[in-house]
Amino acid sequence: GLVLLAGAVIGPLAEEVFFRGVIFRAYALTRGALVAYPLSSVVFALLHLNLPAFPPIVVLGMVLAWLYRSTGSLTPGALAHGMNNGVAFMVLYLAPQGLTP
Repeated sequence: GLVLLAGAVIGPLAEEVFFRGVIFRAYALTRGALVAYPLSSVVFALLHLNLPAFPPIVVLGMVLAWLYRSTGSLTPGALAHGMNNGVAFMVLYLAPQGLTP
């Protein structure tokens, strides 16, 4: 339960504040949104330290940045991020042992 709380609630909230509220916003203000989307998404993916998942994490970062920019709020992205992580944790922990790599 605590792992799910940390991974699906606390982590996504903190990451949205940092990656979209600070990193994306700073790049968007100084270099423009077209630069901010890929740069902030690559930083987001790199800091997850998961090379096999790098491409989908970059895509997720782009979607979360778009949610933030299009709504002006971190809330939709934090909810989407939390749902993504929650599903991933459930699959990881609840999948039959023979299905996990």
